[in-house]
Amino acid sequence: MRLYAKDYVTSGNLLAGFASALFAMNGNLLWAALMMPVAMFFDAFDGIVARVTRRYNKFGGEFDNVADHMSYGVAPAFLLYAAYEPVFREEVGLQRPLAIALAFLVGGVPIFFASLRFARFNTYHYKVPGYWLGVPRPATAFALAAMVNSHLFTAGGTQGRLACILLVLLLGGLNASTFPYLSHHHAGKTPWEVWFYYAVFATTTLLSIALGPVFGLVSNEYIGDTILFSMGCYCFFGWMEVPASARRMAREAVIAGESAEPTTDGRGNVEPVAGAAPTGVAAPTGKAALPSNVAAGISYLLGPLTGVPFLRGAYRDDVFVRFHAWQAIFAVIGVGVAYTGVTILHGMASELWPGFSLLRWVGIPMGVLFVGLWLVMMMSAFRGKKFHGPFVGSQAEKQLA
Repeated sequence: MRLYAKDYVTSGNLLAGFASALFAMNGNLLWAALMMPVAMFFDAFDGIVARVTRRYNKFGGEFDNVADHMSYGVAPAFLLYAAYEPVFREEVGLQRPLAIALAFLVGGVPIFFASLRFARFNTYHYKVPGYWLGVPRPATAFALAAMVNSHLFTAGGTQGRLACILLVLLLGGLNASTFPYLSHHHAGKTPWEVWFYYAVFATTTLLSIALGPVFGLVSNEYIGDTILFSMGCYCFFGWMEVPASARRMAREAVIAGESAEPTTDGRGNVEPVAGAAPTGVAAPTGKAALPSNVAAGISYLLGPLTGVPFLRGAYRDDVFVRFHAWQAIFAVIGVGVAYTGVTILHGMASELWPGFSLLRWVGIPMGVLFVGLWLVMMMSAFRGKKFHGPFVGSQAEKQLA
């Protein structure tokens, strides 16, 4: 069999994943995590080589998929096992066989869900142009690798480390889901939102590596903090960039793809394919208990707690109420994300300049600005008007499309 230049580059991706697993087996969790960006470099570069050399074939695509599975599915499993086996054995105090078994289960989460995703997409070939279905494997792998190297894991104590298992399960489930996420192959070009994600990830990662292992100015855990922050935002909040029409398109593509796959009865006899499951009929909305402007204003009171109820029921078809409910939800998410980012930067700045408080000089003005915008958005709702908050207004409109 003949290999082309692009295939040798793909091998770099595969071997970087193998190196990550080896580092994890030897207890070096930081280098195990840093091998994943190396794998991603080769993963991106093989496509460039293929375009330059004009060598495209089905084998290259399958080989790339297998290499991705190693780097973003298998390697994170080794890393999680290496991180959690000492936790169960030394901190929780379990006998070694039981500690190994529990660490095996935690490590099995990413490889299980990544394998489900691998088999599903190779079988059904969903067609949703411009979107990934489920969080891409590199994002979940980076987030998991960053988690065990972050302050969330290292400084959280035994209870914090055990609580991180919930994050492992959530990321695994998102990886195998069919929820649409904006792709860099969108309408023939990379959207600015994707470039923004890439820029945040690259900038924060390189900065934390330079200040940490290279110059020794801040703790190495900030590498994990910054990568977990950027990847976590994409994994958990990337759906904000997806319009409602794209979610409907994704659901229809999944139903069509999975309904077209024949099944057998175990003896080789093909069974008839079940028809596409109904997408559901909207229940009668009923009569709204409150005027639209009052409902829209109330949706701001407690953010998601008061916003989510107004997305359903009697207000399901009320575009005005739904806009403000979505904007209230996104506003709370946005301020939470902003303060998390500022808190990470505050920690790094405090180690560089002891006594300097970024939370005081940036966090307090951010809070005042948020409260002001919050009051303006809420009062505009009560007055029956649409006020588009910065960023969150456009995101809310997408959910009405």
